[in-house]
Amino acid sequence: MRASAFLLCAAALAAPALAVDSPVLDMTQPPSNVGWTPFFVGAANGYISGNQLYLDSPVNTFAGFGAPASLWPAISSDPAGWRVEANCTILSRAINNAGDSCLQLIAGDGTYRHFLDIFPDHIALIQFPYSGVTTFPVAAEGTFHTYVMTGVGPNLTVTVDGAPAINATMIGTSPGFNTFQFGDLLFNNETHSAWNYVAFGSVPAPAATALLPIAGLLAARRRRR
Repeated sequence: MRASAFLLCAAALAAPALAVDSPVLDMTQPPSNVGWTPFFVGAANGYISGNQLYLDSPVNTFAGFGAPASLWPAISSDPAGWRVEANCTILSRAINNAGDSCLQLIAGDGTYRHFLDIFPDHIALIQFPYSGVTTFPVAAEGTFHTYVMTGVGPNLTVTVDGAPAINATMIGTSPGFNTFQFGDLLFNNETHSAWNYVAFGSVPAPAATALLPIAGLLAARRRRR
């Protein structure tokens, strides 16, 4: 069962990396400290250790965060498109429903709602209300990967570690859902995960290839500390 939640709070975030107004959640402190809305149900929990966010989500619980409401809606309405990015891994899991993934990046622009679902052995691009599914093989358990989902309306591209993975046009709509969320936001499977960073932003003109690499920027910021 998919969990849908709306954001409740707003705050400014870190220095730009994707575009002029793009925050990077670099896991140097709990996401809720910098305006991200926590979504935890049941015995699920999350904590920061060694500049990584760890999410523990037993069966019938979920754990994740939503982007600040002061930032995402403007980015999602940019005619050039929006982009979400995460570097994460599945540490361990217990699959009770093979049809449900372990981790999700969920992005909605008020008209379309897209799910990038991360399974142990593949990713799947799904659009609410589940009108289409496109998959790509990825060994996601035990290895960190960088997942990028870029969207303009119903048109989406996904890359994994900078390599093209999925290019699709989805047709389902989800009016009113205008937020970006990440984590284990499904009830059915137990998942333990680690996240190095999460980011979102507008796609700068003329194309997404103009985006700066986040991982290098974060490494430089940490060396300066």
